[in-house]
Amino acid sequence: MRNSMISIFNHSSFQSRWIPLILFTFALILRLWKIDAHQIQLDEPFSLYHSSASLLDIFRMLPNENNPPLHFLILHLSIEIFGIEPFYTRLLSTIFSALAVVYTYFLGREFLNFRTGLAAALLMCLSNLNIIYAHEVRVYSLFTLLAISTTYYFFKMHFGLGEKKSFAFILSSLLLIYSHFFGIILLAGLFLLPFTSKSVFYTNLKKRLIAFIWIIILYTPYTIILVNRFLATSEGNWVPKPNMSHLTWGIGLFTHLGKYTYMIEFVLFVYILLSILQKGLSTKKGNLLILLFSFCYFSMFFASSYLPMFIERYLVYLSPIFYLGFVYLLSHVLKFHPFLGNLIMFLFILAMSSKLSLSYPTSRQPREVTEYIREFQAPNSASVIIPKWWELNLAYHYDIEIFKKYGSISEHLVEQRIYPIYGGSDLEQLQHHHYSQVLFIDGGAQFSDPDSTAYIWCRNQFLKDSVVAHLEGYKLTLFYEPQQE
Repeated sequence: MRNSMISIFNHSSFQSRWIPLILFTFALILRLWKIDAHQIQLDEPFSLYHSSASLLDIFRMLPNENNPPLHFLILHLSIEIFGIEPFYTRLLSTIFSALAVVYTYFLGREFLNFRTGLAAALLMCLSNLNIIYAHEVRVYSLFTLLAISTTYYFFKMHFGLGEKKSFAFILSSLLLIYSHFFGIILLAGLFLLPFTSKSVFYTNLKKRLIAFIWIIILYTPYTIILVNRFLATSEGNWVPKPNMSHLTWGIGLFTHLGKYTYMIEFVLFVYILLSILQKGLSTKKGNLLILLFSFCYFSMFFASSYLPMFIERYLVYLSPIFYLGFVYLLSHVLKFHPFLGNLIMFLFILAMSSKLSLSYPTSRQPREVTEYIREFQAPNSASVIIPKWWELNLAYHYDIEIFKKYGSISEHLVEQRIYPIYGGSDLEQLQHHHYSQVLFIDGGAQFSDPDSTAYIWCRNQFLKDSVVAHLEGYKLTLFYEPQQE
């Protein structure tokens, strides 16, 4: 009986058909669990708002937008069919994330071995980082899927497994960089990868160069927007610059095993160092994956001293490559004792399972804010929300019909005496209304109003103030009893 089960498990058709289906189903179940248990928040309303617009408005928005159009267009189609309820809008991300698991398995099975592909795919299934972004109406699950599919088709094209794989690589690459600008980093890594070994460099060189030329040609129409957005963000953004401790922190994102991260990094470092000291550094496909991850990871880290980008959402696309490289190196470090190697990998997967979290880490409570707005709403009162960019969060939960008013949300909120502002100068519009009280909603005023001009303006207009609530991400202060003129 045992031999019969092993025979079925090792059968090629079972590995190529049923295992991917099982992995996809398992990953989808984990990602669908509690998918709508948390409210729409943070950048999700931004994606919903712009994707709900007409196609013409979406393309008009792109020159001033830091994300390319692909996810907006896919989400636009989904909204047209299913609406903007949390479950249906997040469903796309869960499917993309589950498909990324399948591509991880295929890449590992076809270019390394079956056990490596299966173990890496299981780690992807259990990745808290990937589950978090599978619960967001954002581009990052799609970005992760396209990153691993592009890597998969590159290996297919480079190692000559199928004549039509050049087209698949070109298409996947274009979808990648039309979903997120940082896809260019992965393509740069794939382009440079063959330069690490003479024998690898000349393998399918012509096919590879033609593919990259086509990618450049077909992406050229968007390069003007890319350059403009790069120049705009190079002046500064909200992402903090990393320090050396973030190198450890970044690896910890993929493993979520706390102090054991240092052990993993040590194994990675030692193996890579030994590989460099040996001949034939990059002739093995597993080494190529490790080098690809290292290039992208360290490039993003060191580039962040100029343009900060070393945060969770921008690193998640590297997770499939990390898991494949990690499982590969672990199997080779422990190849002197296969049973011990398998046992350690099993224990590692078990440890990942023990740290599995299916709940989204709520960091904002916009729905609760709108409840306070309604509670204090009166003909002679107003609410102020700062910074202005949280207006989409509040509009979604305050009145979905206002949220659907593309291009005029601020005006419709003002009609309800809700004022989204950047700073004190925006409060001049309140002076002629002589409100008896103002509910001041601070969602991080220091980012748009570091001198607290808005808060000081309210203090100067009213005699009394009282903190109404401390919510997740918001502080609500009620100003009342106006100063006598």
